[in-house]
Amino acid sequence: MPNRAEQEALRAAIHSTPIIDNHAHPLLKREHLSKHALLTMTSEAHGDALPSTKSSLAHVRAVKQLSGILGCERTWDAVEKQLESKRGADWANWTRTCLQGIECVLVDDGLDGMDSAESYRHFDALTPGKSKRIVRIEPLVEELIRHHCSRIDKADDAFAAVVVELRATILEALCDTEVVGFKSVICYRTGLDIPAPEDRPEMVGNVVSTSPAFKTFARIHASRLEHPELNEYYVHLLAVCIRDSETETKKPIQFHTGLGDNDIQLTKASPAQLQNFIKTYPSVPMVLLHAGYPYTRELGYLAAMYGNVYADIGEVFPMVSRAGQEHVVRQILELCPWEKIMWSTDGHWFPETYFLAVVQMREVFAAVIGDMLSQGDVDQEEGVRLVEGVLFSNANRLYNLGLTMNKSTSACS
Repeated sequence: MPNRAEQEALRAAIHSTPIIDNHAHPLLKREHLSKHALLTMTSEAHGDALPSTKSSLAHVRAVKQLSGILGCERTWDAVEKQLESKRGADWANWTRTCLQGIECVLVDDGLDGMDSAESYRHFDALTPGKSKRIVRIEPLVEELIRHHCSRIDKADDAFAAVVVELRATILEALCDTEVVGFKSVICYRTGLDIPAPEDRPEMVGNVVSTSPAFKTFARIHASRLEHPELNEYYVHLLAVCIRDSETETKKPIQFHTGLGDNDIQLTKASPAQLQNFIKTYPSVPMVLLHAGYPYTRELGYLAAMYGNVYADIGEVFPMVSRAGQEHVVRQILELCPWEKIMWSTDGHWFPETYFLAVVQMREVFAAVIGDMLSQGDVDQEEGVRLVEGVLFSNANRLYNLGLTMNKSTSACS
C-alpha cells in the first residue's frame, strides 16, 4: 500500500501540472451567448433529443459541480440564472476562473457559426501560454470550391485550381508557427473508412479522374462537402503534403473519431476504420480524438501498434458519466503506452465546458491512477510521470510547442 506522502505526491501532480489542452474550440462572443443552448455543455444531442439531457448522469453531475462554484442551489434553473448573472461586467474574470489550470489551448477554429465566436487569440489573455491554431481541412476546401466555381465555368479547370490553391495553403500552414496541426471531420461527412491509394490510385495521382464528383458538387451549389470520392481525396492530399514536407517535425492531423451528434454514422466512426490510412502514411502523426468513444479499446490498440498514432481522451469529460470516464481511462491504459496519450477539454462556446472538463478529469485521474498506485501497478514516480505526460509533456513534444512545465499550487483544490 502506498503511504500518505506517495498519495499526496500523485494528487499534487494531478492538480498542479499545467494542462496543454490539445483540442478545443473558440468561445462565443458575450453578445452571442444566447445563440446556443447551455444544455449542450454536457451533451451532443440536439433538437427533440436535447431536453432529455437533464436526466443524464453527466448533466446531474455538472449541475452539482457548477452550483458549487457558483454558490447557488443544486438545480439547473438556479445554475442557469447564476450563469446569466456572470455575463455582465465580471465576464472576463469568470472566464479566466473557468480556464484555471490550463496552460495553453490548441484551437480548431473551423466550426460553423464562427462569426459569433472570438478569435483563437482570445485565449491569450486568459491562459499563461499563447494559444495556437489547428486548421480544419473541410471548411477550407469548401471555401476554395465556392470561390473558384464562382469565377471558372469549366469544372475541370475549377477543380485543378482548387487543388493548386489548397496545396499552397497547406504548405503555407506547415511553415506558419501559429499553426501546430490540422484536423479532419471526415467522420461526420462520409465516415472514417478512407480507402488506401492502392484501392483508388486516382486519389493521389490523376486529379482529373475525380472531377465527375466535383462537377456534381459544383452544379448543385452545395455548401457542405459530403461526397466520399472528394472528401477522401482532399484528406489524402493533406497527408501527402505533410509526408513530403521538409520541416524538421511533421505537424499532426487530428481526426474526429467516435463521440459526436447524430450527424455521424456510428458504424463508420470507429478509429479502427482508419487503419489502412494510418498504414499508408507512417511518417504522418495522427491524433485520434474523443477517446474514440465508445470504441476506446480500438483507439488504444492503434496508438500502441503504430508509431504515428496518438490517443486523445477528451470530450468524454464532461459528456460521459463518472463511471464511463473511469472506464475510458482504464481501457486506454490497458494496452496504450501513456507517452502516446493526450488530454483535451474539447471546450466550445461556453467557458463552463472547460471548467467541467478540468474538474472531472482531476477526479477521475485521482480515482483511476490512485487505484493503480494502491495496487502496485505503478509506483509514485511512474504515476506522476503518467499524469505529467498525458496533461503536458506528450502534447508539448508532438506539437513542438517548446513550453516549460512550471507547476503551480494555485491550481490545487
